[in-house]
Amino acid sequence: MANGSRRRTPARRSRSGGGGFKPSKILWPLFLLGLLFAFFQIPHDPTVHGFIDILKAKSATVQQWITNFGDGITSGKPIDIGGGGGATDSGNGTPSGSGSTTQTPTTASISETQTQLKSLKVENAQKVSYNRDEWKQWDNVRTCWTVREEAIARQANPGSMVLLDSAGNKTTDVNSACSITSGTWIDPYTKTTITNPSKLDIDHLIPLGYVASHGGQAWSKDKKEKYANDLSETNHLIAVSASANRSKSDSGPGEWKPENKDYWCTYATAWTKISVSWSISISSSDKSALTEMLDTCKA
Repeated sequence: MANGSRRRTPARRSRSGGGGFKPSKILWPLFLLGLLFAFFQIPHDPTVHGFIDILKAKSATVQQWITNFGDGITSGKPIDIGGGGGATDSGNGTPSGSGSTTQTPTTASISETQTQLKSLKVENAQKVSYNRDEWKQWDNVRTCWTVREEAIARQANPGSMVLLDSAGNKTTDVNSACSITSGTWIDPYTKTTITNPSKLDIDHLIPLGYVASHGGQAWSKDKKEKYANDLSETNHLIAVSASANRSKSDSGPGEWKPENKDYWCTYATAWTKISVSWSISISSSDKSALTEMLDTCKA
């Protein structure tokens, strides 16, 4: 260059100009403010201490908020800073059920059940050639664990079961268990305490024979098996005392009710729900009995 002068690099001008707007000046404070808002929405858990532990325990809520925040910025959509709830898993394979089949109904659910009951088809039991063997029971959930064990495990008092694996060794992981040697169960029909699982019967809340005479005999073999092993409904398969199950037999609510009246609401609600799901008809006497039992529900 002439005269040995150095070429100077022009000074870089601020992009913001004279009164320009920097997005980061607004976005970061909003982000931090929103993060604090999400934090204070997290329910207090007495087993979790400290900010970091709470964030770890409820990270899904915060991560979802962060995702929604980013989507809101890029799309211009409203930002949802609410958090949803969900079931937690202890991670040890132990069933997370409460050990009870009794549920507390709400006014809305009682009203819905009463409406469903009115919609059920009413007809007397049909004379059918019912054969229990046609309703194949206790399918395998896994190699050495059947629907029977699964139903029993779900209804055991939490932490009471003694489980054995395939080698006969004790295990606390229900996913590797093959048998249940002991535990504590409360028969919802009688309130009897049972500690030996061999003394339990698994009752189909709407008995197989009853279903067969109320439209189920015409079902396919596969549908009958599916009904006999259905674990999707909490109160479809009930662990009860053998004496209560055999006293009930194939009776409908008009002929037999649990002696434990505290269970009537749950029993009638479940009977109605299952009848609707599987299109099972009821007799007029059973409908009257279910109506009576639903009247015991307290919201």
